[in-house]
Amino acid sequence: GYDAFKLYDTYGFPFELTLEYLEDEGFTTDKDEFEKYMKEAKELAKASREQESSFNIQNEVLLNYTDKSEFTYDEDKIDSKVIAIFEDGQMVNESSKECFLVFDKTCFYATMGGQVNDIGTIKNKNFEAKVVDVIKAPNGQHLHKVEIIKGDVKVGDVCTLEIDTVKRDKTRCNHSATHIVQKVLQDKLSSNIHQAGSYVDEERLRFDFVYTGKITDENILTVEEEVNKFIKEKIDTVTEEMSLEDAKKMGAMALFSDKYKDVVRVVKIGPSVELCGGTHIRSTSDIKKFAILGVESKGANLYRLEATTNDNVEKLIGKACSQFTNEINRELAKAQDILYEAKKSGIKLEFNIQNEKLSEDSYNAIITYKRGLDRIQSEVKKLEKKYQEEKSKLFSSNIDSYLNDKVIINGVESVITKLDNADMSSLKDLIDKIANSLKDGFVFLINVNGSNMNLLCKSSNSNVSSGNVMKSVTTNFNGKGGGSPTFAQGNIPNNNYQEVIDYVKNELEK
Repeated sequence: GYDAFKLYDTYGFPFELTLEYLEDEGFTTDKDEFEKYMKEAKELAKASREQESSFNIQNEVLLNYTDKSEFTYDEDKIDSKVIAIFEDGQMVNESSKECFLVFDKTCFYATMGGQVNDIGTIKNKNFEAKVVDVIKAPNGQHLHKVEIIKGDVKVGDVCTLEIDTVKRDKTRCNHSATHIVQKVLQDKLSSNIHQAGSYVDEERLRFDFVYTGKITDENILTVEEEVNKFIKEKIDTVTEEMSLEDAKKMGAMALFSDKYKDVVRVVKIGPSVELCGGTHIRSTSDIKKFAILGVESKGANLYRLEATTNDNVEKLIGKACSQFTNEINRELAKAQDILYEAKKSGIKLEFNIQNEKLSEDSYNAIITYKRGLDRIQSEVKKLEKKYQEEKSKLFSSNIDSYLNDKVIINGVESVITKLDNADMSSLKDLIDKIANSLKDGFVFLINVNGSNMNLLCKSSNSNVSSGNVMKSVTTNFNGKGGGSPTFAQGNIPNNNYQEVIDYVKNELEK
């Protein structure tokens, strides 16, 4: 999947074409992995665009803008006054198109500290707008990027600001869970673990951390279980503002290389104590449920943990499991096809593996389905091998029936015959056994496989070249093939085997 993504992302080679070439050679690729890297690339591109948008307004006008603007954590809806409007990089008195608004007070969180911004609406009797982004200005004000729905906005207007509370609630559940995850990782794996980055939105949380050991599935399950214990204990979140020095004395964890003011905000969730300016739940019970979606290595001693909370658990765990369950179903269907073909040939095989259905609300389901897929793939391979072995035995046991078709052409003992849907291994085994039963003979097998025919040819007679006969047949029937004087093979797009038999006999007669 990664290689297919690199072909597309680096060299512009289409995924569909990669898949087509692979399938021509009997291979495939992991489309889910390809899509995962595509999604990450899109997120990086989006972040880059947002950063570029941010840079576009970091001009001299904005750098010199120092009016105070207050952010409130505790309100979802407030009335506030427009104190500045920025449009096309300039400060203006009014606007009726996409612009940035600054208020004397806001309830909209700006993207920072790994947490995404709030969205929502801003309106009054003459104006309505949709908030699509919120970023921090150089001097700390929250800049609300708005798309005007109707009317125009002026400096001095009093507006009602209302955030999307559903998005906010889901985001803060994930943010608080990130704090708890860090504490649990330190308690259960190593006290030296420290954060190397994070991303939190309304759907999931991503936590990057440095750890020198190896992380097992059992480690991941333990972390997930311990975080859920936090949630069940209904621990209240406590936030305090204090001096940076006092926060350090409390043992508050800081975020990697962030710079902090003299007065900082400390968020305490039980034993977890961190410096943080983000939004958080009131009690761990608000999180309801926590589930890990995966942990992967991102480089030397660097890991990325992805997880989710609340109402997203079942949906995202189900999505993570689906890549395994879909493959399991394909493997089981393949097994049924083998059993069906075996039964048609009179071969009795046993295969009693079933796909179990699990409750998809925990990382345990992902592990179980993953291991289940490995087990079923192994069993299907064994079934396929057993089928080929039994089929080869069946072909070999009927050697006399093929020898009954023997004809003498120009003094050469020849067997020219047709089979149906035989695999290449069985065909090669069969042609060897027939050829060994002939004296200075010639064998030509025609395997009808749908609208195509696989051709195998073997000669122990010095007057007949397998390669020449095969080349003549495949050329005449618009196929491909060739080989040595003693052995050749080919393929033709035809299913009239009698035409081929007659042609081969005619070649021998010539």
